[in-house]
Amino acid sequence: MERPFFILAAAVACWAPCATAEPKPAFPRQMSYKCTMRVSLDSHDLFAGNNFSGTHYLNADLQVMRTEWLMTCPGSTCGRFGPNPTSVGINAHGREQAMYQTTVNERLPPGPGKAQAVQCRKLPMHQPVFNESWAGGALYRGVHYLDGQLCHRWSNTVPWAVQRVQRISDFYSDFYTNLPVASISEDGAIDLRFFDLNLQPMPESLFDPTGLHCGDCDGDCGPNSMLHSMLV
Repeated sequence: MERPFFILAAAVACWAPCATAEPKPAFPRQMSYKCTMRVSLDSHDLFAGNNFSGTHYLNADLQVMRTEWLMTCPGSTCGRFGPNPTSVGINAHGREQAMYQTTVNERLPPGPGKAQAVQCRKLPMHQPVFNESWAGGALYRGVHYLDGQLCHRWSNTVPWAVQRVQRISDFYSDFYTNLPVASISEDGAIDLRFFDLNLQPMPESLFDPTGLHCGDCDGDCGPNSMLHSMLV
């Protein structure tokens, strides 16, 4: 009779909750990835109703991050930011305390395929590129499905890449790899999704703006300068 009892005890143990360590939210220090960002129409944000999509490159050890955004707006144009859709590039250099911003140059005619000429400005940056304490107060909420993907979920985080407004957000990572999946603000204003992550080393040459011939910003560089902190 001892063997059936042992089997039953083992089965009960398998179903009992295991006291394993909770997973920790994390971002790779070097990677590129595709990203989408939706800003809700009722967010009262400067970019309310806008949708962004693009490719991001980062090297947190060098304190650099580059983003190429395609921005679509709810109206027929993006107003003071240019046509709809419009393109914005942001290249942040934390050690240099500078951000190189590319926007559409509407003074020049478009090329075949509706290619748009580019202009670049160098802007001062007085904030870090990354918030290393972004998950310092994170609370693990267990395993959730997010759009059909099995994910870990944490509340009480903020975006790792510093934004113009650092909203309290829920962070999601893939259940099996713990790689970033999404950051969604608690107030519903910002919905960030990360996909197609490439975990290869990101050399310094990927962040070199030299060939863009960026001009310095003396004082107010105009309305497009407000885009400079939308780096995620």
